[in-house]
Amino acid sequence: MCGGAGAASPTSGPAGAVGPAEGSPATVWVPPVRQWAPVLARCCDRLPRQRTAARRRALVALCIGLLGQADALAAGDTPRLDERLRARLATAAPDEPLPVQIVLREDALPPPGPARRAHVRQRQDRALARLPGRSFEMRRRYESLRGMALWARPGAIEALERDPDVERVYLDIPVSAAMVQGTVLIGSDQVVDLGFTGAGVTVAVLDTGIDTDHTYLSDALVVEQCYCDDSPAPGNGCCPGGDEVESGPGSAEDDEGHGTGMAGVITSSRVTNPGVAPDAEIAAVKVLPATGEGSSADIVSGLEWVLANHETWGIRVVNMSLSDAGEYDDDAAFPCTGSMMQIAISDLVAAGVTVFVASGNNGYDDGISFPACVPDAISVGGFYDVYINNGATWCLNEPCSQTCTDTPAFASGFVCHTNAGSLLDILTPDYITRTLAIGGGQVNLGGTSVSSAYASGEAALLLSLDPSLGAADLRSLLSSNAAGFATNPDSGLSYPRTDLFAAYVEVLASFDGDSDGVLDDGDGSGVIGDAPCAGGQAAGCDDNCPALPNPGQGDVDGDAVGNGCDNCPYLANPGQQDGDEDGTGDVCENPLVPAAAPALGVAQTLLLAAVLVAAGVARLRRGARRPSTRHRSASC
Repeated sequence: MCGGAGAASPTSGPAGAVGPAEGSPATVWVPPVRQWAPVLARCCDRLPRQRTAARRRALVALCIGLLGQADALAAGDTPRLDERLRARLATAAPDEPLPVQIVLREDALPPPGPARRAHVRQRQDRALARLPGRSFEMRRRYESLRGMALWARPGAIEALERDPDVERVYLDIPVSAAMVQGTVLIGSDQVVDLGFTGAGVTVAVLDTGIDTDHTYLSDALVVEQCYCDDSPAPGNGCCPGGDEVESGPGSAEDDEGHGTGMAGVITSSRVTNPGVAPDAEIAAVKVLPATGEGSSADIVSGLEWVLANHETWGIRVVNMSLSDAGEYDDDAAFPCTGSMMQIAISDLVAAGVTVFVASGNNGYDDGISFPACVPDAISVGGFYDVYINNGATWCLNEPCSQTCTDTPAFASGFVCHTNAGSLLDILTPDYITRTLAIGGGQVNLGGTSVSSAYASGEAALLLSLDPSLGAADLRSLLSSNAAGFATNPDSGLSYPRTDLFAAYVEVLASFDGDSDGVLDDGDGSGVIGDAPCAGGQAAGCDDNCPALPNPGQGDVDGDAVGNGCDNCPYLANPGQQDGDEDGTGDVCENPLVPAAAPALGVAQTLLLAAVLVAAGVARLRRGARRPSTRHRSASC
């Protein structure tokens, strides 16, 4: 017998050792010494031919698992194949291609750029060279992320599991759009009215695409890209042109409507029901097909595209209104950590791009879905933006065999379909949201998809106010400035409802170091003010004396340096030159006054001038009354 009697039977081994049960994660006895691996390999090579094909495949998968775990444990590692992949291998035909993602072991990666791309490609080539011929098709070859996605047959998966350069092999994680008038509730309308509208900020929307000629979106669309592969057959993708990868105009055309709705929440230019950040721009990255159900490998490709192009297009925010419908409460465990998605999100955050993800709509109380559970992502759940007296009932799964009901549904109350738990970061409006529909017009939507889009729009507004904000800053601003809290009645946990105006006020306060009510961005760039305040001007300009309170912005000499900070407050000295570094500006230095003497004020200067003039006049008068000596001598 080779390792056991089948997938549903205990595996032979020490007393008490139990093998994998069909339909459950594999738990196998691992030989105590690595020398058992060749013995098991020879045993599996001699599987009796009279067994059924299904039983033979199950035993092959079991032996592959034994060998891989024995190698991994001997090296002090965790098993390289995830449980879902092991279970799938047990029923896979020998030539059946399975969608897998491969994470290569972490090493000293060069900084982003050509050197990193060359390094990653070399490691990919090395791993691919060890695979049996005709055992895989390339699906996604990432350029700067340490991994790749394949359509791999069982033989290739076995080789990958034994490869010392491979950290993890896992079955591709299916994801789908997380869909099942809140601008006033979150205060974004007040921020827009103050002139901060998201201008200069691009939000990448990874979704089903966008209605590229929609009246209220077309002006915001700046770039399109598509990664959509739903078949192992080459050249048979789900991008608009039928390929797996497409770029340029039309490549992200929406064929489902979800992405258009999310973009509308973020930046619709419609006068009634406008987007949260009406002047933000959109990079549309199509990663979901017309069914709304896609592959995490395609999403990782979309994230890598953003990483490579965020500087070109000014992308500061990524919105992912999608989830895998799973429940995760440990962000340090796979797939929240250790997946290609996690690596891509972490690289984006390190590059200054903030990622918002819907928590999911399955009504979980103790966990959120993937990729919202990735530590560097900001997870977003939902609250009602209207009172619904008759309540609201929500489907929690695809056949709608599970539902939840909020009766009544209170405005600002927690929406029961929100996946929650300790990993949920913030709540934004969910239902009822009026947004844009594919083909023109509008539609009412709900779900944490909408909530994530709201949060992305909020981030765009704050970034238009202060471009230096990073992901950690935005997470703190949105979670600590709460308009209140919404409590999940099932768990008793409460979550902050974002208050964008309060966050705006906090950002402004950071630009007023002397607390005199006049802001200063430190560079006069126009983000806070166009230039230092002129005398008496205290709004729409930078503080002309940021080190000392100067609320009236007094500037007697008009040199744009406030009186309290001016080293020569009564004579224009905009450059504040002080050659001898005595604290008195050069233009105020007086040779009659010792260098150590303090600078003369206006009254002192006028008094000195008056004294000098008076002395001169008196001298002239005395000279006029007194006869000269020469004249008297001549008279004698």
